[in-house]
Amino acid sequence: MVVSSEGRLPYCIGKAALHSIVQPAGRVPSAEPGRVAGYSIYRILHTGPILVAFDMPIGRHVGINRVTSPNPGVWEIEAYCGGNPDEYGFDTQYPVDIWIFGFSKSRASPLGLVLHDENDGSISADFTQDSPLFPRAFGDGFAAKNGISIPEMRRPVGIGMPGYAAILNTRERWSIYTMLHIEIFSYWHRVSETLIKVGNKTAIRCMLDMEEDSKSIFDGPGPLFIIEGANLP
Repeated sequence: MVVSSEGRLPYCIGKAALHSIVQPAGRVPSAEPGRVAGYSIYRILHTGPILVAFDMPIGRHVGINRVTSPNPGVWEIEAYCGGNPDEYGFDTQYPVDIWIFGFSKSRASPLGLVLHDENDGSISADFTQDSPLFPRAFGDGFAAKNGISIPEMRRPVGIGMPGYAAILNTRERWSIYTMLHIEIFSYWHRVSETLIKVGNKTAIRCMLDMEEDSKSIFDGPGPLFIIEGANLP
């Protein structure tokens, strides 16, 4: 076994609790905010930094919008798990399993292998903990134009997000407003047992009083780590 002197091994803290599901709302032919995509909120308690892992059910668009800490030791995750889009491309939102990974602060058992940092004595890896983070596959949504192939697994769970967003303003007269404004974000779309693609979903659609067309596209690396989730809590 070779272990980096600077490496630390995260383990599964537990499953985040579902707090609420918000469905798409608002009217399309109206001023800001117009119609806005839905989302779901999850919460968990942990005093250190976290990694967020999410289930990837076939046929759903899944990802993490944001992670915040409203109070010390409290983490709030805004997730997206959508399907069955309406006529404007807004998905119905569904619950999705969210797991949180973090670093070990104390050993889980008096028996078993635990590695410590030689400088400060902190735990680098605790192999007595349940569900350490061992990725089974890796891909980049930006580089893999035909999708990310993964091995056959009982329950693929993802960590990471595709890096794409677009803001589009096109000429379309409605009442006093002159521009159709659309914002698009990207999520993971598991299309089969072994193939994951990037799917673009409508986030905001409204009318604005503007005079010039515009088009903004932000892109970049979209890393995705895949772990086996069959034994997660």
